[in-house]
Amino acid sequence: MTSSLDAGAEPAATLRDELGRCHARANNQRDALVRLTDHQMADCASFPETLRSILEVSAATLGVSRASIWRYNDTRFALECVDLYESATNRHSVAPALNADDYPDYFSALARAGVLAADDAVSDPRTREFTDGYLRPLGIQSMIDAPLYFGGALDGVLCHEHCGDTRHWTADEKAFVIAVSNQISLIFERCQRHRIEAALALQSAALDAAADAMVITDREGGLVWANPAFTQLTGYTVPEALGKNPRELVKSGVHDSSFYQNMWTTLLDGRVWRGELTNRRKDGVLYVEDQTITPVTDATGAITHFVSIKRDLSAQRTLEAQLLQAQKMEVVGRLSGGIAHDFNNLLTVINGTAELALMDLAPDHPVRADFERIKESGMRASSLTRQLLAFSRKQITRRETVDLSQLLTNFRGMLQRLIGEDITLIVNADALLATVSADPSQIEQVVLNLAVNARDAMPLGGRLTIEVRNVALDQAFADTHTGVNPGRHVLLEVTDTGTGMSAETLSLLFEPFFTTKEDGKGTGLGLATVYGVVQQSGGTIWVESALGRGTTFSIYLPATSAPQMATAKELTPAAGHGTVLLVEDEDAVRDLATRILRAAGYTVLAASNAAMALERLRTGGADVELIVTDVVLPGMGGREMAEQALKLRPGIPVLYTSGYTDDTVLAYGVAQNTVHFIAKPFTVSALTNKIREVVRRAPASGGMQ
Repeated sequence: MTSSLDAGAEPAATLRDELGRCHARANNQRDALVRLTDHQMADCASFPETLRSILEVSAATLGVSRASIWRYNDTRFALECVDLYESATNRHSVAPALNADDYPDYFSALARAGVLAADDAVSDPRTREFTDGYLRPLGIQSMIDAPLYFGGALDGVLCHEHCGDTRHWTADEKAFVIAVSNQISLIFERCQRHRIEAALALQSAALDAAADAMVITDREGGLVWANPAFTQLTGYTVPEALGKNPRELVKSGVHDSSFYQNMWTTLLDGRVWRGELTNRRKDGVLYVEDQTITPVTDATGAITHFVSIKRDLSAQRTLEAQLLQAQKMEVVGRLSGGIAHDFNNLLTVINGTAELALMDLAPDHPVRADFERIKESGMRASSLTRQLLAFSRKQITRRETVDLSQLLTNFRGMLQRLIGEDITLIVNADALLATVSADPSQIEQVVLNLAVNARDAMPLGGRLTIEVRNVALDQAFADTHTGVNPGRHVLLEVTDTGTGMSAETLSLLFEPFFTTKEDGKGTGLGLATVYGVVQQSGGTIWVESALGRGTTFSIYLPATSAPQMATAKELTPAAGHGTVLLVEDEDAVRDLATRILRAAGYTVLAASNAAMALERLRTGGADVELIVTDVVLPGMGGREMAEQALKLRPGIPVLYTSGYTDDTVLAYGVAQNTVHFIAKPFTVSALTNKIREVVRRAPASGGMQ
């Protein structure tokens, strides 16, 4: 028989045991929360690792099989798994999303907030929707879920799942789950805040680094923020402009009131305004900007601010003007080249006929003076056409490796005599100046023309400075100077202290026949020739000038490391004999050349086109020892005809002639001294001298001289 004392001892022991278990759980939960507190200060870059660690600690503390974190998607009609931890295998994974349509009771219970503790999850009305597809397959018997919050709103759920017998969740366990979910919510918010701050810092840095000026103004137009590009564009610092209307700061007076009225009507109507404005920098310089202004509204739709993006179009406008000028010069050059070609054919006949007549006229003949005047005028006209061809870049040149320093040294005495004693000539050159590839006679013509222009701009005397130096042009320079390629160049700079030029004059400077000289003293071809020679030499030319401030011409020629070559000497004129096949489509030129060659002692077979010339070679041209052909012929050109002729008569020498040619193959051959060429208009002596040179250089000239 048990005494009443013994009967009371058993409940007391049970109570002590239960208190001990509660105390142990509390200590365990406390220690876990202390460990989890450290995760609140974890680096947000290790956010996934932090959540995994929290799940591991939480699962171990509660002794559950599975712990997971879920968050609502953007539509809030599904929960997406952030991480799922399984304690038995110590494995982390991601479970499929849970759709609200499939589990309406569970989603409804979550919306009511609070801890969702299901001792028997299979029968609990809040969780039994998971029974067949989730609980029974995984052996889950009990669940305890705690809500996760973000920004004060329900954002997800922290879930713990117990496998095995039914588990009765205690009050302290519910409190522990809430404490853990609160810590996760705090981490969510801290990391989100960190991401927002980082994004804002990046946006701020990006706006500050933007090349385009950006401005925010209030509804009245007062500036409240601007990036550093605003200062670069306008010259005003942000503190100077704060509170002021940017339009009033940079207003140029170019636009009338209706322009700005249209702008404000568009903006106050809530629409974006786009357009180009001419504004004035703080230093007074005008510039063109492309501007986009966007209204900013508040939650009610009322306009509170305006955001302006301003792009400086100055460089673009400069490049556009350069391109337009280059295109215009190209068109004018083509026209000039065509005119020069036709004139050269006419001048060949005029000059040659005059020269032949003078050869037959006695010194005291009454018409001799007339023919001498014709010849003199024809030679002057020939000089003009050569300048036109130089401008149009259709003149075949003999390019050599040129030392500009040596060229200027040899040329200095003549330049000083040309400009006169009242102008001081200064010539400077780098000690180790690179060489350039150019026709030296053309470069001399360039310097000569620029010196003459400088002299005319300094009627009361002054200073003319010519400098040559090595320069390395980078991509930034090339980007702002049309036609320039980066790399090593030699700069030829000609500067005078003369009257200078207006912007209007500068825009027309290189056009042929444009001149500022009065009383017909200038032909208007000097600077056109300079432009053409520089272009033909692979270089570029730029001019800086202002009225009363003088002028600077800057010529950039690509540097070369090729060795200098000796200039060929002109041969002494002499008569000859032999048979020449002459191919020329212009009747007058063909008749004149025939007269010149026959007078010099040659037998001439004349042809007006390539087909006729080849037929003469086939049928009766056994004695032909030289072919003289125009480059441009109807049908087959002169070069193609010569190739066919060489198949019939291998090794026969060919002399090309033309008023101009842009045949790159022929031009290369002339430059390399592998092709013989004489330009129109040619004189009697020039043609006979050239034929003699060609014959002497031929591998086997036979009896021809």
